Amino acid sequence: MKLGLCGGAEHIEVVKKLGFDYMEMAASTIEAMNEQEFAALAVANQAARCESFEGIKTSNGMFPGTLVLVGPARDERAIEDYLDILMPRLAQLGVERLVFGSGGARRVPEGFDRAEAWAQLVATARFAAKKAEPYGIRIGMEHLNGAETNILTSFAETAVFAREADVGVTLDFYHLLRECEGADELKQAAQVVWHCHTCGSDRAGLADRDFFFLSAQKRALEAIGYTGRISLEAALKEYETDAAASLAVLRKVWN
Repeated sequence: MKLGLCGGAEHIEVVKKLGFDYMEMAASTIEAMNEQEFAALAVANQAARCESFEGIKTSNGMFPGTLVLVGPARDERAIEDYLDILMPRLAQLGVERLVFGSGGARRVPEGFDRAEAWAQLVATARFAAKKAEPYGIRIGMEHLNGAETNILTSFAETAVFAREADVGVTLDFYHLLRECEGADELKQAAQVVWHCHTCGSDRAGLADRDFFFLSAQKRALEAIGYTGRISLEAALKEYETDAAASLAVLRKVWN
């Protein structure tokens, strides 16, 4: 299992120094960069790569909250323009997995037809997947908890969506816990899991107290035959210190 850490452009060298295998960065941040900022990121990412560190290999937050994907304000031209900037940039960085979370962008407006919202979201995922395919990027729809959005708030529902949209699923253990789902849901949709997120049960970094929690995650992933990447997506109060402590726990579990 390859272990990664979510971070920004300023964190690449830190993530490498700590000993993570790769870094995950927000797609909306990458797209919003001007040409000079992105060029600097690409140079830093390339310079950081080595035998033990892959650089930026995954990306999350596919769409910013300001880009409406569902409802009467949906703008297909704006979606296409956004993806036309994003995908080549991700490819240049070497990204292989793109997480479609974006709870704000996909939130269904009050009173809007749920079936139409579902169809709009399926269309968006399919369209994004076609844009990503030439670059070798695979999209994993992320199930979020009900406090963050109001559609696709369970792994089981998201697995159904993924099959219809012909994309994968990003399995997030934090959201799984919040929505009280478990191993049975995972076993029924093993083939659609393309990427994983983890963190402490309170969304913080990891500590020794999380060892058994993480061990259960490992058993669940082994049961479905998942051997890809898992990223730590957590609210780190002291980025380097908390990340180092988290990686030590992850290595105890996965090595």
